[in-house]
Amino acid sequence: MTRRAVDDGSGDVSPPEFSSVCAQVGVTVSDAEARALFRRFGYDTALPYERFAHMLLTQPARQLAEDLPTRKGAFTAGSSAQFNGKILYRHCRKPVYTPSDWDPGLAERSSDLPSARLVLDFVYGYQGKENTSQNLFYTSEGKLVYYTAGVGVVYQRPPVHHQHFFLGHSDDITALALCPAAAEVEGRQYPARCLVATGQVTSTEEGPCVCVWDSRLAATGSGPAATTEVARLKFDKEARGITALAFSPTGTRLAAVATDNQHTVYVYDWRKARLLSSGKGQMVVPTSLRSLSSICTYWAAWGQVYGVEWNPYEVSHNCPCAFVTFGRKHLKLWTCDAASTTWASKQLSFGKLPMQNVTSAQWLPPRSGSECLLVAGVANGSLYLYKGSAAIRCVAAHRPGPQVIQADGHPSFTGVRGLRVCKDNKVLLSGGADGVVLQWDVSDGSLAESRFAGPSMQLKSPFGAGDKALDYSPELQRIVVGTRHCDIIELTETST
Repeated sequence: MTRRAVDDGSGDVSPPEFSSVCAQVGVTVSDAEARALFRRFGYDTALPYERFAHMLLTQPARQLAEDLPTRKGAFTAGSSAQFNGKILYRHCRKPVYTPSDWDPGLAERSSDLPSARLVLDFVYGYQGKENTSQNLFYTSEGKLVYYTAGVGVVYQRPPVHHQHFFLGHSDDITALALCPAAAEVEGRQYPARCLVATGQVTSTEEGPCVCVWDSRLAATGSGPAATTEVARLKFDKEARGITALAFSPTGTRLAAVATDNQHTVYVYDWRKARLLSSGKGQMVVPTSLRSLSSICTYWAAWGQVYGVEWNPYEVSHNCPCAFVTFGRKHLKLWTCDAASTTWASKQLSFGKLPMQNVTSAQWLPPRSGSECLLVAGVANGSLYLYKGSAAIRCVAAHRPGPQVIQADGHPSFTGVRGLRVCKDNKVLLSGGADGVVLQWDVSDGSLAESRFAGPSMQLKSPFGAGDKALDYSPELQRIVVGTRHCDIIELTETST
């Protein structure tokens, strides 16, 4: 059978021609059946070849979608819901369809909010599995602040055992920081350690954002008390998400690390939503990744920069304004010229020590003048001591803990994830993947092997322990630890 057998040059086929073709392949189609088929496709006496071939090869569901009318957005209150077809929602990747027995009156009834309301009462869970930076803090009121999913949680410890929440995010939160200093925003005063910054991943509608909010309860006039948003910083979708945040010692600046290809580091005057500077964080691609798709997956799933830590002695000891970013086999120092707002970065050397993933960092109190040594927790559980631009000493601290498989397929230890200087800058707390918290004597501004300021503390959890975040409350004289099994454990200074 050839096209010439039925083609009269018109480019379409009539019902008799269609019946003739079907007869040649052994299928009997009457003239009435052929005309009924044509009418189904929207034609009466002739059916174009292209249309017939398209309907023959296209799945029925797609045919239905093409034939139905289309509208954008949901039905709105006060407008007619008399519609039967395809609806496109911004939140949905694929269109949805009205049911075959759709009743428009249902949409009109649903346009009014019900009299009953759901109020979030308690959130179970803590994000200790995927975080790479500190995400658990004590506030000035002795409450714990952390996040899980897209909710910022402020937890009032027992015997109260109560939570309140920040619900200003549209997608998962991935970073958190606590402002160490008092701040004034639009004429309103906020005390130290009450303002919280949380950053999220990009959503379906917009790029990532950083929200700064007050962890204290505020009356809302109706409904339960809630936290108050103070400021919001918006990023382009290319930033993908925020992996780490940190406030400066004065509380006026906020450093944010994005999860784009370059892991860009931003410094903001967050009170005015003004970007002061930005620069490349770290962009290293393992040699094992050859394809573009594997490289993009690696960047998205396993960030190069894990966290950021400011020098806290800028005000108290007149130290230079600086912070460090750390992560996959690197530690980078960022400094700012006093005459400008531009930040410059400098890679710190591992010296003669083995190059490892840097999983945490903390500045030690100045020894003489304004010189500060830097302690870095690394993947095998050791602590590296930095002076100037290079590591000068390795201090054995924690056991490596279990290995995890990274996005590039290579195993790695989770390392020392928690470091915190406390007790009038005389003690350094370190928390490792082995579930032990150590108290180091750093009263002289340095760190030495086996020089402890107190007993070690072993975490006890039925699910296993391994530190992922650590903080200290001077008011309560307690230590809180977040574990990789998503537990939150509070310790006293003498816990064993």
